[in-house]
Amino acid sequence: MFKRTIVFILFFSHFFLTQSWSQQIHVENAPANGVFIQDPTLDGMHIQNAGGDGIQIDSAETFGIRISDPKFHGLLVDNAGTDGIFLNFPADDGVHIFHAGDNGLEILAPADKGALISSAGGNGVQINSPENLGIQILGSGNHGVHIFDAGHDAISIEHPEDRGVAVIAPGGDGIYIQSSGINGIRVEDAGNHGIFLESSDADGVHVEDATNDAVQIEAAGRYGINIVSAVQDGVRITNTGDDGVAIGQTGGDGVQVVNAGGHGIRVVNGNADGLRISNPGDDGISISNASDDGIVITGTTNDGIHIDGAGGSAGIFANSPSSNSATLHVTHGNDIKPDVKFGGNARLHTDGDFRVRLDQNDNSYNGFYIERSVADGGAWVFAAWESGDAQVIGNLTKGGGSFKIDHPLDPENKYLYHSFVESPDMMNVYNGNVILNESGEALVEMENWFEALNRDFRYQLSPIGAPAPNLFIAEEMVGNSFRIAGGEPGTKVSWQVTGVRQDPFANENRIPTAVMKEEFNRGKYLHAKEWAKVKGVSSLQGISLAERYDEIETQPISDAGGSGKQKGSRYMEAENLLIPPVDVLKIDEKEVSRKNRVVETATENN
Repeated sequence: MFKRTIVFILFFSHFFLTQSWSQQIHVENAPANGVFIQDPTLDGMHIQNAGGDGIQIDSAETFGIRISDPKFHGLLVDNAGTDGIFLNFPADDGVHIFHAGDNGLEILAPADKGALISSAGGNGVQINSPENLGIQILGSGNHGVHIFDAGHDAISIEHPEDRGVAVIAPGGDGIYIQSSGINGIRVEDAGNHGIFLESSDADGVHVEDATNDAVQIEAAGRYGINIVSAVQDGVRITNTGDDGVAIGQTGGDGVQVVNAGGHGIRVVNGNADGLRISNPGDDGISISNASDDGIVITGTTNDGIHIDGAGGSAGIFANSPSSNSATLHVTHGNDIKPDVKFGGNARLHTDGDFRVRLDQNDNSYNGFYIERSVADGGAWVFAAWESGDAQVIGNLTKGGGSFKIDHPLDPENKYLYHSFVESPDMMNVYNGNVILNESGEALVEMENWFEALNRDFRYQLSPIGAPAPNLFIAEEMVGNSFRIAGGEPGTKVSWQVTGVRQDPFANENRIPTAVMKEEFNRGKYLHAKEWAKVKGVSSLQGISLAERYDEIETQPISDAGGSGKQKGSRYMEAENLLIPPVDVLKIDEKEVSRKNRVVETATENN
């Protein structure tokens, strides 16, 4: 055992210890580096079968361990009886390794923690440009890496040729970071995964109280974070000063978590984004088989999840068939603020039905609303309530319409349909029956709002029980009433009156009878399948929603799983088209004016 102020400075050598001492290296209160090794021909330090800690260093004035340019592993600890590395109070970095020819730090099968670093003045672990893995820890009895109270980054790894951090089969957390002065874990330019964790008995990655990002991965050749089979959470982040997880420019998924016993990713109290991923080569997030929630983000100052520029899907979420929970659960703490926001033109695709269930908790009367922008007042323009009622604040354009009810005579087995009555005008229809008085006349009184709502009245009279050849309209609509005359006293007369709406909305939104199709829809059909039968051809092209969609109509799309399976045109089937509302059609103003003149002329002739 080495104690007190001993400092190791070895040049062009190979440091290899195999004896089973209590601790193989123990350094206390070093005035400079605890261990400093430069340019060894093989491993910087190789320790095997230690009965206690592989390396224990207390209170180094600069680095706890500093190894420069080893030709093989920077530091290799094999079969430590307790911790592989135990560093306490280094004034600068706990472990600092430059340019390792193989793994920067490799620890095999320690009985307790792979690496335990406490109260480093600089980085807990800093490794630059290893030609293989930045850190590899296999089979630790407790946490793979445990670092607390780091002055800078808890772990900082730059330019590893393979994975930044690889921890396999730890008895506790794969990586456990507490209270870092800057980032919890920082990996830059990894040739493979930024962080790779497999078969953790607790959390895959666990970071608490990072001053900046809890996890920051830049430019990983494959996945930013890849976690396989954690007994608890795949990634668990608590109380970060900046982003919970920040990942940029990965060759594969930003984050992949498979078989987490708890949450796939859990972030609590991030002062910026909970999860921020930029430019992943494949999916932004991929989480499979989490026993609890796939992602839980609470208490972030900015975005809960922020993903930019994903080469595949920004996020893939898939429940197991036995799960009774929602695949994605998003909620805002304030019910008047949005839970989900789409940037640009929102598009939703489904391989099956699209359903919206209102009032899942059955605690109130809820509705489904489409609203105007805040600049336009924010009022809703469409609403559907759980009772089955619906309302549209503008015009409704359709190919046809009807009511559908249980058949009155066979409600158990049949439906009854009736078509809507259509008109080129905004026409209202009123009817009733009246008995003529002793003078053969009758006054028909309408509601007090009748003439305020209607104009251009039309009348029909039908006597019931006997002919009435002289029956006529004695006085047209005046003061919300009209007079019938010319019949025998006591005759029953059925009457009908129609009027054209003249309320402010109707006056400003007359429905045109015939308009030219938009330029980009000329030669296309609303009902392409039906017209194809009429024309005797196999198919015709259906209309587009708007001109900006012309380019994407013929672009194939991939299925939700990102497999690249081609599914054909977005608008291959005409019956799946949405019809643009009237107010976005290019209405021919001359046609509208002509139609209004025809109505006025007909009124004058009558």
